[in-house]
Amino acid sequence: MLTIGVSMMKNSIDIGPETVRHMLDHVDQVWVLDNNSTDGTGEALRSINAGKRLVVIDDKEIGYYQSAKMTNLANNAWAANSMRPCWFVPFDDDEWWEPVDLDMSIDDVLNNLSSEQGARIAEVKLYDYRCTSKDIHGALSPFDRMVWRSREPAPLPKVAVQWSNGCVIRQGNHSAFVPGEPAPTPAELIIRHYPLRSPEHMARKAVQGKQAYDATDLPFEQGQHWREWGAHYERGGMDAINEIFYEWYYFNDPASYGLVLDPARP
Repeated sequence: MLTIGVSMMKNSIDIGPETVRHMLDHVDQVWVLDNNSTDGTGEALRSINAGKRLVVIDDKEIGYYQSAKMTNLANNAWAANSMRPCWFVPFDDDEWWEPVDLDMSIDDVLNNLSSEQGARIAEVKLYDYRCTSKDIHGALSPFDRMVWRSREPAPLPKVAVQWSNGCVIRQGNHSAFVPGEPAPTPAELIIRHYPLRSPEHMARKAVQGKQAYDATDLPFEQGQHWREWGAHYERGGMDAINEIFYEWYYFNDPASYGLVLDPARP
């Protein structure tokens, strides 16, 4: 069974191309929507030497209709593969997916899950990585620089989906609708998540996120933190973002706050 990664990216030059290269080591294909990037993300993605295994599509719609866009992207990828049986892995630009058993691939884990347990939705734990005073400051890649993560997984897991007519990837990629509504099956995969990589990155995401959600008719609670952070930035600029970042998302002594030293690439 094919395994296909699908993603949306915007101005992700510091992490997105590396995430895609890593995903290509684990799945058969990767399809990416590039949403009006101005930092070279689209060009960097297209320069990856993966042949027909990598498809990059321009997305001109500003509004952050993630559920509709990701579902449509998966349907297009499925149709391009003659609607043969496929697992879809909806991943974000800042997520490093990997098997618990590093001798396996994501493809191996998902296909074993479907053959052994009949799974149609795979549930995957996600661990947030935080900026700390003990980061590897000479490293350019966030995957090398940020080495401390939360001890417990985030409250909302992510999912992979065995695709069929009527499947929907829901907003946030945390769940999916599959006809028949099968229960999710825990997968022997983990996600290392690098959501906020500096105050400047947080400011950029706040501005982009607020703009993207303001261009939709989605309820306020969807994307609420981006809308609120964007509003803080509009009122107080970088001073407001620095205050939030260093109070809540930066740790001088990560071990004392219960964070775990666990580099993605030891």
